[in-house]
Amino acid sequence: MAKNSSINPIAFLGFIGFIGIFGFFVGSWDWFIFFSWLVWFIWVKRPADERFIANMNKSARNSFIIALIGVSSLLALLGLKLPYRIIIIATITLFEALLVGFIASFFFYEKKGN
Repeated sequence: MAKNSSINPIAFLGFIGFIGIFGFFVGSWDWFIFFSWLVWFIWVKRPADERFIANMNKSARNSFIIALIGVSSLLALLGLKLPYRIIIIATITLFEALLVGFIASFFFYEKKGN
């Protein structure tokens, strides 16, 4: 029996974006990076059909490749004995590059069609 839902489950990832509100209370700009997760709310009304799932899988593959390159770069930075502040910034940048890479490739595959 198929579950009939009007809300796409991937849209629930948008709630992670509300963690960015802590930046106002803590006084640190680093928390505001979580607001980028609010972009997941775009797909609330989009049905999760077979093409949507296939495009998600293709986009996840692209993000995996970004992760392989990024983690290799992070390990190289650790080997160079750089200050931890630089490594933390590189980790945050990698995390956001994964998100941007996934969303950009997902938009590309959705526009492209089949």
